[in-house]
Amino acid sequence: RQMCIRDRLKCPSHLFGLEGLLQAFPDACVIQCHRNLENSVPSLCSLTATIDQLCYADIDPRQVGQRVLHY
Repeated sequence: RQMCIRDRLKCPSHLFGLEGLLQAFPDACVIQCHRNLENSVPSLCSLTATIDQLCYADIDPRQVGQRVLHY
């Protein structure tokens, strides 16, 4: 019986390295799930603001929203 290794990449930015991933793991199976934008955009804004708070004292939610929508 062949061993099955499952790794998960859950961040949208991992898609930028997809070509390298498939070169390193040519037998990889990639599954892309889609979420409703009404749920995913606020979630990404919240995550971005939380990470920003590690580096910046004042976070402007409107600026975070604009960056997320630009992304």
